[in-house]
Amino acid sequence: MATTPGTYLRHRREAAGLSVDDVAGRIGTTPPVSLLMRAEWVRLVEADQAPIGGDVLRALRAAFPFNQRTLLRLGEAASAAADRRKGRLRAARTKAKVRPRAA
Repeated sequence: MATTPGTYLRHRREAAGLSVDDVAGRIGTTPPVSLLMRAEWVRLVEADQAPIGGDVLRALRAAFPFNQRTLLRLGEAASAAADRRKGRLRAARTKAKVRPRAA
């Protein structure tokens, strides 16, 4: 299985010897949110369920080291793979014919 941006970030966090709560404690938010909510957000990022924009990159880079170029390449690869899956699904739908089931 290919490494996703979230998986890469989790590996880098763990390599830095940090827990999710450690990272959540190093991240500030506006407006302020609880440590519990910040930790959940970190988990969502690591599960590729939350977007990684510029502010997110800056906050995470301040919390632990990672290669931003590697992260961006992984994001591009994940997007390309998703586009290929969508294309195959669209092609399969186009070829599929709807008909009644035989009784």
